[in-house]
Amino acid sequence: MITPAEKVKFAVVGCGHIGKRHAEMIKRNPESELVAMVDVKEKSALGIDSFEVPLFSSIEDLLSSDIQIDVVNIATPNGFHAEHALAALDARKHIVVEKPMALTKLDAEKVIYKALHVHKHVFAVMQNRYSPPHNGLKTLLNLENWGESSWFSSIAIGTATTAITSQTAGMEKRPRRRYPFHPVLPLH
Repeated sequence: MITPAEKVKFAVVGCGHIGKRHAEMIKRNPESELVAMVDVKEKSALGIDSFEVPLFSSIEDLLSSDIQIDVVNIATPNGFHAEHALAALDARKHIVVEKPMALTKLDAEKVIYKALHVHKHVFAVMQNRYSPPHNGLKTLLNLENWGESSWFSSIAIGTATTAITSQTAGMEKRPRRRYPFHPVLPLH
């Protein structure tokens, strides 16, 4: 059992459809904790009342608060991704950023350079529904008699494991499992 102090603490910036999805996935993971959210709209207008965490109106307010944060998830409109990523990296936070990481090559390079300089990780979210590792994991889930998966999400944890959340067409929750794999090697 993981203690509260050992949980990875996440803040989500941008509380639209994708941001709410990030928050829900964080909330479901017993090894993580959602500690804050950021959006320019009021909490009641966003439909995020189920997330009992502070809501900040700017990333600057979040990062200047006393809340302990390990990872900042950026799910704002595309034009803000690089700006918000750089702000989080300046505050020495790891980042998860929705695609695209930036709108220009130069801004993407700034984010990567900054992450290397401050020794923090940058994870750019990408859809993988057609990638061989993703399809291999989906096949593995189906072979384990969990029923046909209508969707699942996989989260890379380090380089050694992937956490799986799967649901069948009937939307029943399935247990999370970890499957060892190397992200570079094919799953044959």
